[in-house]
Amino acid sequence: MKKVLILKHVEFEGPGRFLKIFESLNYTITYCNIWKDSLPSIKDYDLFLIMGGPMSVNDTEDFPWLEAEKQFISSAINAGKKVIGICLGAQLIASTLGEPVFLGEEKEIGWYPVRLNNNDLHFVFHWHGETYDLPVGAELLASSAACENQIFTYNKNVIAFQCHLEMDESALKSIVDKCRDELTGERFMMTEEQIMDGLAVYGASSFELLKSLILPFLKEASFQPLSGPVI
Repeated sequence: MKKVLILKHVEFEGPGRFLKIFESLNYTITYCNIWKDSLPSIKDYDLFLIMGGPMSVNDTEDFPWLEAEKQFISSAINAGKKVIGICLGAQLIASTLGEPVFLGEEKEIGWYPVRLNNNDLHFVFHWHGETYDLPVGAELLASSAACENQIFTYNKNVIAFQCHLEMDESALKSIVDKCRDELTGERFMMTEEQIMDGLAVYGASSFELLKSLILPFLKEASFQPLSGPVI
C-alpha cells in the first residue's frame, strides 16, 4: 500500500478533497504538523502533499522550521518522490528550485478563472498575495489574470498549485473564519458571502479539474468516488 505524508503549516488548512482521491486509491495517510512535529524519513513515503498557510516562504526568522522544510522538499524531489504543493506549498517548491517568492501585483481571493495551456477556462478558488518565478525546466499549465504562474509541473514528479482546487465546504469555512480580515475589497477579491456561495457554483467542476490533473500525475487509470455527494 502506498503512503502519503501531508505536511500542514497551520491547523486550519488541510487537504480537503485530496482526501477523497487518496482514500479512493488506497493510500495510507499520515499528517505532519510542521510547526511542532519532527520531519520523518523521506524513504518511508511515496507521495508528499505540501499544504498552504498564512506565512511567507521568506519568514524564516519567525518560522525557522521553513528552512528544514525546504531541505526536506528538495531531498524528496531529488529522490524522485511524488510531491504536490498547494499555495504556500507551491511557493516552497519554487523556492526550493531556486526561484524568488515575492508579493504579487494584486491579492487574489475568491473564485476566479484560470486558463490552462490548452486554452480551457476553469473557475477555481484562490487565496494568496504572493507569487513566484517559474522554475527553470518547469512546464506552466495554468495562469490567471492576477497571477501568471498558477499551476506547473517539474521533472514528472512535482506538481504545484498556487490556486486551491481542493476546497470543500469545511475547508472553505475554515480559511474564511481564520483569515476574513484579509477581505479588504480589492479588485481580485470577493466578499465572504460571494466566496461561500461560489462553492455551489464552481466546487464540483474545480474538483473535476483536480482529478484530471492529479490522476495522470499519480499514474492511476480511474477514480472511484467514495459514497456521498460532492458539494
